[in-house]
Amino acid sequence: MTSNRCDKGKNILLVTLVLLCLLCAVQFEGKQYQFLRTLYKEMYFVSEGVKLGSINCTGDSFASFVSHTSFSNSFMMNSMTYQERLKRYKQRYNYHLPTTYFNHTLREEICGPAPNYTKYFQGGPGQRSGDGEDKVIYELFFKNASSIERGSVVEMGAYNGIQQSNSRFFDVCLGWNNLLIEGMPKTYEQLLLNRPQAHRMNFAPSCTEEEEMANKTVKFDNYPQTNAGVSGAANVTTAYTAKKWTVDVPCGPLTPVLLDMFPNGHVTFFSLDVEGSEPYIVQNIDFKRIFIEIMIIEHANHFCRRNDHCQSRDNFRRMMDNEGYIRFTKLVAKSDLYIHPKSKYLNILLKNPSYRTMYDCFMDNKNDKNIIPHAATRGAATC
Repeated sequence: MTSNRCDKGKNILLVTLVLLCLLCAVQFEGKQYQFLRTLYKEMYFVSEGVKLGSINCTGDSFASFVSHTSFSNSFMMNSMTYQERLKRYKQRYNYHLPTTYFNHTLREEICGPAPNYTKYFQGGPGQRSGDGEDKVIYELFFKNASSIERGSVVEMGAYNGIQQSNSRFFDVCLGWNNLLIEGMPKTYEQLLLNRPQAHRMNFAPSCTEEEEMANKTVKFDNYPQTNAGVSGAANVTTAYTAKKWTVDVPCGPLTPVLLDMFPNGHVTFFSLDVEGSEPYIVQNIDFKRIFIEIMIIEHANHFCRRNDHCQSRDNFRRMMDNEGYIRFTKLVAKSDLYIHPKSKYLNILLKNPSYRTMYDCFMDNKNDKNIIPHAATRGAATC
């Protein structure tokens, strides 16, 4: 009796989903196939009584299964058209598209002539990177390249877009595509004015699609300084945690945003500096869908000193190691430099004998079975 009732309930739901499919498919601007395929997968999971390995359909548990399935939220995000997602980004993340106009005469006035861009790099941290990260990355990988294709840059913790910015050089001087993400609303208002040629979003990319669709927010330090960050997150302490000066900031997944901003899933350079929340961002990137060639992640600040045990640093290093990235710890001040093993820029770096030695050291430590994982993440830092 219970089984018949359960089967009947599943059949009703399947019929409902088919009708929904027929009703909505015509509205998806040429993306019916993707829509139908996603819907079919969800229908299959429901019909089998499975939710990522499994909730059994017994008695009244079928109703419980339907209410807890991920169908409603993840399906809604997947089935949205590109324009619908942009609209949601604008509403929830205060997303602003890049402007198309740029004064190229002004570019040379700010940057100086290529390829040295001496005028730009002579500026202080109030106008560019705080510790010369932009110059290091440019000179290591791009300055002497035989040809430079237009790249893509993501900066997490973009602040006001100018002060201590690791991305501004690539935007203003090279004209690359930029995505800037900043959590603090007050600072974000300055970012909108300072970096009009970039994609700009105001949110914390540390939540799931389900949490995003439920309009979840996180507490963010409401203080206009570069060391502000997510307040009260597990194992995260910022300079303003004790003061409790916070503001609610929307959160959501990062991978869908990256795919919408860079449809081929390719990011040339990713700068991550979010005051201890780095592991939450790294774990929110689907590296099977997003190809990040070069990435820097801050590994040292007031609460995570270079030679001390630091849980957040250990966590993101372990994650990046598991994704197969090559780590260099001495090339960028206060940050780890990661290169994807399939990146064409790795070969450029390894032409330098000193960097080849660092690479060999890291690989030896990583492959040494006698080093426990926790010790290995710090041991490789000596390379």
